[in-house]
Amino acid sequence: MRQMRQEIKNGSGNIQIVGDGNRITQELADHRPDPENPNLITCPSCGKYGIYRLADQCPYCRYSFEKERLWVQQQERYKREQTLQVVTVMAVGVITAAILLSNKFHLSWFKSLGFGVLVILMLYVGILFLRVGLSLFIKKWQGRI
Repeated sequence: MRQMRQEIKNGSGNIQIVGDGNRITQELADHRPDPENPNLITCPSCGKYGIYRLADQCPYCRYSFEKERLWVQQQERYKREQTLQVVTVMAVGVITAAILLSNKFHLSWFKSLGFGVLVILMLYVGILFLRVGLSLFIKKWQGRI
């Protein structure tokens, strides 16, 4: 009995196999997913690469990606909340500095608000430099740099 197989090329350049689905051409069998494609991920369970990033589960081991999506959503929510807290603390600091400067130096509200912004920004930049410097010192001390 003769097996019949026909390949149809569609407009996107993909090949569809019509007929005997058990026999796949060597060209299709040697297909490897593009490692530069940002839409493909590696399964954390089986380690296979080439899984679409929005897939519900791994097609090889049936691992569910729901836990990873929930974790990423929690991390994003945490970052948003942390950013909101920093902005709130900075705003309260600016207003407090403006009030203190206006009372101490008898400045107008607008000038003291501007000075308050400068004071808070200088404190923020100083803390940022201190944090980065301390981080680099610790890494150098641990031998990672």
